[in-house]
Amino acid sequence: SRGREYDEADYATRLTILDGAGSGLDELGSTIVDRWATLQGVRGDRALFQVPGGLMVYHVGNPEFPFAQAFYPTRGWPRRIELDDDRFVVPAGRYGVYAFPLDEFNLLPLTL
Repeated sequence: SRGREYDEADYATRLTILDGAGSGLDELGSTIVDRWATLQGVRGDRALFQVPGGLMVYHVGNPEFPFAQAFYPTRGWPRRIELDDDRFVVPAGRYGVYAFPLDEFNLLPLTL
């Protein structure tokens, strides 16, 4: 250890909502996501990330306050994710097929 203090930026990535309507890109809102998260797609006001151990859905309906809405545990590391109306479907090889609703809220709300 070099005696360096913990820096949140070393261990996190951000989901940032940008507005490109003007002459540049203005930041509307932002939230921390796992540094290993991979954005898999956006459907309406939901952003879907693949994270270690599963899939995470972020609600981005209010661009000023995006938040983690749901987590779905999965086995393996799915190679693709299909978005279908109100759910996403994940072919999971020997683990079968996962199907999860985009509208489910299964995480505790953030309170400030």
